[in-house]
Amino acid sequence: MQDIDKKGMIFSIIMAVLIFAGMLYIIFNDIATK
Repeated sequence: MQDIDKKGMIFSIIMAVLIFAGMLYIIFNDIATK
């Protein structure tokens, strides 16, 4: 049970990092094109 919880936590952290990186990429892209 603990192993599944740990995997879920790691998965949500990875997803949060990917979303954050994607947002930063869009923001920097927007600044670069202006």
